[in-house]
This record gives sequence, C-alpha cells and structure tokens, in this order.
Amino acid sequence: MIFKCLNIGLASSALLLSVTVQAVVITDTNNNSFIDTSTGLEWMDFGINNGKSYNYVASQLGQGGEYQGWSLASKDQVFTMWSNAFLGLGADYENRNEYGIGQLYAKDGQGVNGSVFTELFDIMGKNTTKYEGTAIEHNSSVGWFLGTDGLSNVHMLEWTGALFDLYNNDVVNIYDNYNYSNSYTANGDSAQSTMLVKRSVPAPTMLAIFALALIGFSLRRATKI
Repeated sequence: MIFKCLNIGLASSALLLSVTVQAVVITDTNNNSFIDTSTGLEWMDFGINNGKSYNYVASQLGQGGEYQGWSLASKDQVFTMWSNAFLGLGADYENRNEYGIGQLYAKDGQGVNGSVFTELFDIMGKNTTKYEGTAIEHNSSVGWFLGTDGLSNVHMLEWTGALFDLYNNDVVNIYDNYNYSNSYTANGDSAQSTMLVKRSVPAPTMLAIFALALIGFSLRRATKI
C-alpha cells in the first residue's frame, strides 16, 4: 500500500510538473506555425502567406487549395491570441483598449537591446526586414483579419539595428477602428499577411506519458494485492 501511494504521489507530481512545463502560452512548432496553448488554436507564422492578397488567401482555403486545412481567423480569435501573447509580460506600457474596445497596444525595449517581446517575435516569425544591415534595421509584420467594419489588422514592429534597437520601443498593436477593405483586400505586399488559424491537437509530453504509465502500473499492482 505504501508503494502504491508513493507511486501515485510521484505520478501526480510528474503530471503537475508537465502542466507547469506547458504553462508557456505561445509555443513554436516545426510546421511554420505557433500554438496558443490556452485556446488550443494553431496559427500560421508571419512570413508564410505574406505578399499574397487577403482575397487570394481566402480563395485557397478549400480542398486542394494552397492553404487547405486553415481558416480565416475571426476578430475574437485574433483579440484573444494577441492578448494572451503580449499582455502581462511586464512591458513598459500596455493597454488592452488603446484605440477602443479590444484594440490592444503595448511597447517595450527603449534603452535596452531587445524587449520582453523578442522571444515571441522569434516564435511568430516576421513578414519583412527593412533597411537590413543598417543601424535602423527593423522587422515589420501586418496581419489582416475581418474586423468590426471590414478588414482590420494586427501589427508587430521590432527594432534590430544597433542604433534604433537601443533608442526605440518594440511595438505590438491591433487596429480595428478603420475599414481597410477597399485598399488592401486585392493587393499583396511583402510586409502584409493574412491571419490563418486551425484547431491544434497537441502531442502529450513525455513526462505526462510517464506519469500516466506509472499510475496505470500502480493501479494494476494494487488489484493483484
């Protein structure tokens, strides 16, 4: 009985640890995507469908299309993911409703190299690098989605040049206060992509598998005693 309780206790601890390990909200994949573990949604990386117009991407989601298996992200899905990713990291400034309800704005990094967003930028990818190799080099990514009144977007700005990285903030925001449909639905741009999402089925961690196996072994042993 003592052995059984010890095994179950160890297994429970392992399961708790596996949950803690998975507590990071945004995780990378090997499929040109990242996962918001709080919702179970998988998002296409920036830099994959950039250069293609919103209309083109939307036309390629069906059977045999270039982006088969993906769906256009809804406004609520975008707001939730962006908030999960970028709020509560300790940025110099953040406001969930900067331009109106759900229109997030956050900035960080002035006076230091990098920012609290740097790791997330690496995970999510980028659409384009401007002024590459200069002191004002920066990465810029716009992601389109269907908002409250037509086409809206998220934006990431990461300063990487030696001068501007130190003296400027990295910025993330959501714009849903203007209808960009007339100007951008049919036009592609290397700095702009379309937000695509699909349901993720995350594989169990080895630690969780071990814990479940240990519990199963303990219960099986207990039935024989």
